[in-house]
Amino acid sequence: MHSPEVTMAIPPPPSLYAGYTEVGRVPKGARNIRVEEQGPSSNYLAVQGAGDGEFFLNGDWLVQWSGEYAAAGTTLFYQRQGERDTLHAPGPTKQELVLYVSGRMCDGTGREMALSVCLAESSSYWKRIRRC
Repeated sequence: MHSPEVTMAIPPPPSLYAGYTEVGRVPKGARNIRVEEQGPSSNYLAVQGAGDGEFFLNGDWLVQWSGEYAAAGTTLFYQRQGERDTLHAPGPTKQELVLYVSGRMCDGTGREMALSVCLAESSSYWKRIRRC
């Protein structure tokens, strides 16, 4: 059975300052998580657990290497290649995850990030996030 797809748009933040800007959330129980930056950027994707505030990726002003990171009961497969972030995880997640853009001030060029998450056998959603 083919899973239906729902498209949701998140408007870009009015401005992106040095630090962490929340750009989306991955719900508890999500599977087949994919986050792909659509173009090069000097910013980084950061992932934090909702509730406990623990960063799993690129948190607390640390930038991590490409690799595998344990997070919320699954493994995050993170790659930074040519100033472009990609992240995927098989799931299911045991808690909600918060996605952030971590980095420098916005230069006004705007970049887009695509977020695909399978919520259950019968549903999935895509989010496109415009970001710096």
